Amino acid sequence: MQKKMTRKDLDQTLEFKTNLEMPFTVARLETTKYKALLKQHLHAMYSAASTEQLRAMDGRIECFAKTSFVFAFKCADSEFGMIYYLTPQIGALLKEINTIVKRLEKCRPPRLNLSYFFYNDSIISRAPEKEEVILSSIRKNLAPGTLMLLEKRKGGS
Repeated sequence: MQKKMTRKDLDQTLEFKTNLEMPFTVARLETTKYKALLKQHLHAMYSAASTEQLRAMDGRIECFAKTSFVFAFKCADSEFGMIYYLTPQIGALLKEINTIVKRLEKCRPPRLNLSYFFYNDSIISRAPEKEEVILSSIRKNLAPGTLMLLEKRKGGS
């Protein structure tokens, strides 16, 4: 591990390298474009909700964003990764982030219950098949689109 995240690092975007040299960054959700994308995703999922329910959901998203972190990978022209919601207590928060970073550096992303989302090129999801593509992409050091193309070819031959 290059360095452990500290309390001072929480409001910065930090870059790390994995075992396979695919770089990834860690940033607080509220400082990234993914907060707005998550809001869009949840609004689309609950399109039948009333205006009051959507406002309440936006309030929960604001709280969620304060202790959620984006682990973003870049490979080729793709950006993909995970958004984890973590414990709000500062000591536990730092411990959880450092554990995730350590696992990602070894290309073994952890699964933390249902407290995370996956995204690929600005599309956020919790779908199990998309989760597996993202996890495999990280483990194999390939962009998700490239990985799916290779698997399709392998399955077709």
